[in-house]
Amino acid sequence: MNREKGFTLFELIFTITILIVTLTLGIPQLQQWVQRSKATNLQYTLLHSIHYARGQAIRLQSTVTLCPGSSQCEDSWNSQLLIFSDLNSNGILDSNELLLKYMDIGVLGERLDWRSFRRKPYLQFDLHGLTPALNGTLHFCPHPTNEDLKFSIILSRTGRVRISDSPNCV
Repeated sequence: MNREKGFTLFELIFTITILIVTLTLGIPQLQQWVQRSKATNLQYTLLHSIHYARGQAIRLQSTVTLCPGSSQCEDSWNSQLLIFSDLNSNGILDSNELLLKYMDIGVLGERLDWRSFRRKPYLQFDLHGLTPALNGTLHFCPHPTNEDLKFSIILSRTGRVRISDSPNCV
């Protein structure tokens, strides 16, 4: 007697039911994991950019500026960062100044806010790696549904940074 190989209708329905329940419970967790991963990546990218700008200022023995923008410094920290050797220390990328790095920080950059002591829209390091009174804080404030993702990066006058889990999201 030949036996047919395959699933019965009951086995197929049971397997599909288990699959649907697993996906229903797993997809929201996967979305949270992806958002947390993007926020952590943004945090590391910003830290790397600040350290890179400070290191280049010391290496080049000149002022280096880090600012938001695609080809020129802008006021809003949207999705790109510029790091350049700022020969005249004016916070503007002039034609005779060297662009050191251009970085895309993605759409999460739209939720970034830089607040500094002198209310300048950029960070700047002198030849010693210090900030010329431009110490301040980068606040990352996602939507209220993702409160656990928020963070701030605090830049001291000495050019050192630290991370806080309680930004001022006003």
